[in-house]
Amino acid sequence: MEMMDVPKVLRPAGVSIKTLDGSVIEGKVNLGYENRISDLFTASGRPFIVLFDAMHFGAPKKEVLVLNKQFIVWVKPLDEEQETAETET
Repeated sequence: MEMMDVPKVLRPAGVSIKTLDGSVIEGKVNLGYENRISDLFTASGRPFIVLFDAMHFGAPKKEVLVLNKQFIVWVKPLDEEQETAETET
């Protein structure tokens, strides 16, 4: 099994994610060395995204979720400064 580089920098960014089944999940992703949230979903060759401090319908507490990118419909940045950075680039 090939080892992938794991980001060694924690740069959390709040996101809201809608999945194919209609679920909306809010949580944080680690930007690591990426410049934008969209880079995690397009530039990265990894098929999964890790969401931490995640809240979704019916969950009694915050969780860590590993989502398959193929089942994501859209991603919306929740942090104001991240939204500004996304629209400026």
